[in-house]
Amino acid sequence: MELEYDHLEILPDLQNLQTLSGIGINPSSDKGRRMLDKLPKIGEILAQSVAPRGIIKKISTEEAFAVFSFAKEENADDAPLAQILMQGIQGINGINDTYLFALFAFTLGEKISEIIERLMNEKEWVDGYLLDALASLTVERAVNYTEKLCTEKLVNTTNPRPDITINYSPGYCGWHIRSQEALFEQLQPEKIGIKLAARPSYLMHPLKSTSGILISAPPATHLLVTGGHSFCIHCKSRSCVNRRAIITPSGR
Repeated sequence: MELEYDHLEILPDLQNLQTLSGIGINPSSDKGRRMLDKLPKIGEILAQSVAPRGIIKKISTEEAFAVFSFAKEENADDAPLAQILMQGIQGINGINDTYLFALFAFTLGEKISEIIERLMNEKEWVDGYLLDALASLTVERAVNYTEKLCTEKLVNTTNPRPDITINYSPGYCGWHIRSQEALFEQLQPEKIGIKLAARPSYLMHPLKSTSGILISAPPATHLLVTGGHSFCIHCKSRSCVNRRAIITPSGR
């Protein structure tokens, strides 16, 4: 099923201090003020250049486990997703089908990446950096919006349990990126213009794209991602910190 995105839902608020911090702008510094002067123009380029498209496919627990296990030998032994999937198979208190699993992919389209590349080639370093950072932030916001949609639309509305939906992507949290092959075979994101490069990179094209498994489950399930696993020392994103902050307001 293809998803539609309202620009207002996914484009970053350029007046928001958290947005500015997220793209490396300190408004109190001279450098930050110079970047702020460029931001309205860059924001306009972003809004005019993105073509957001998403695709989602609800799958069974067993199908989700098969996608995860495609790179079984390369996956980390303590990958949290393995534990979450096993919980889904076993069910809550022995009840099956209590978790929801869906494959997901999203792209901003090719044009935005072409503009970023052109700016860099023309040595417009600051403009290129800002547009690249804002585009990446837009992808993150689109994932968050899709998680919200999944919770509202796909989870059984008669289920009184307050589930929360989180996206898990190949290449993160001990899940080897080679599983992109299985994910693409199941989901077929080519329908929305996303292609997968061959091994070993498995890069998606357009570059401003993402994919993964959306999991709707009780909040405590996602707390298995603690930041204290064997693979965490190699992680540069530390996105689990944001995940825990969403699940528990204290972030603990």
